[in-house]
Amino acid sequence: MITLEDMPFLSDLQSKSLSFENHIAPRFHSTYFSLVSILTGDSDGKLNSSNSFFKDFLNAGYSVSFFFGDSKNMFNWEDFFKQSGVFHISKKEYLKDTGRKEDIDIDGNIFEDVFLKYSVKKLKSGKVGEPPFFMTILTNQIHYPYYCSKSTNTTSSSLKKIKDCAKHVDSAIKDFFKEIENTTWFNKTLFVFTADHPNYYFWKDPVNYFSKRNIPLIFYHPNKDLSKYKDDQISSHIDIIPSLIDYLNLSKKNNLIQNSVFDLNNKRRFFIKKDRGYVLIEDNYLTEYNCQTKQSTTYLKAQTGEIKNLFNEEIIKKQDKLIKSYIQYKSLMENN
Repeated sequence: MITLEDMPFLSDLQSKSLSFENHIAPRFHSTYFSLVSILTGDSDGKLNSSNSFFKDFLNAGYSVSFFFGDSKNMFNWEDFFKQSGVFHISKKEYLKDTGRKEDIDIDGNIFEDVFLKYSVKKLKSGKVGEPPFFMTILTNQIHYPYYCSKSTNTTSSSLKKIKDCAKHVDSAIKDFFKEIENTTWFNKTLFVFTADHPNYYFWKDPVNYFSKRNIPLIFYHPNKDLSKYKDDQISSHIDIIPSLIDYLNLSKKNNLIQNSVFDLNNKRRFFIKKDRGYVLIEDNYLTEYNCQTKQSTTYLKAQTGEIKNLFNEEIIKKQDKLIKSYIQYKSLMENN
């Protein structure tokens, strides 16, 4: 739906970056669940001060901040930020500082271009904290109803508005980079780009797991070549922060479900609880486990990205044993 031509700056950045084509979002309809997956490493959990990865960066001496051009109360995060010691900016702080109600779109979000300029101002002023810092900026306007700028034509088709929003956000990110590229810390910073979720309507059956759940994952460092970490393995949102912790050599806990993309010896898999069962993806195999029947079914990925039934009994038994081991492991983790 959105092509490389719609986001030329990010496309150019991606060509100089470490990117993963088999990156999968654990959730499909809610920014809340998407961010919980990123910040806790758990696709089924709830965000609180004890399970987020913010504490790992805070304990390592990093300043931690979270910027979102909507209300932080949208996901009941007010108490979480207060308890976690995270510097946070939302629409409330933006309006208090600027008084510019005209920068709010008809869906209640701050227009991306002005919000990113505001974020840069806070960053440069030292309000976020001195380096090293871990900063998360959540953009929100390549999203229904797609009113991403004051010039949005409300009578345009949805497809045109989506493409216009993509161009608008791409331009805002380009301006953001222009503002920070001469800072003392720019060439020492690792930037990560991803989407929160793919299109909801493609998540209805297993045939679409591969071809429709993929979203971008990009790691960009202005001063480092990360190409040696490139591979075709599966990755997901729950792998992002463990990858950063590994990259920065911070203290980490071993976890079978979370995987670092910077561990060259690592075997990455995607595992998630789904409805009344579980899903495990490994290489070109997708295994679904039904908790009612206690049976699993394994599919093979086709070149088109769709899946078909697998008839290799040896692989079927291997995948059945593997997904049951993951289910047991997750149960032990939840009970500890």
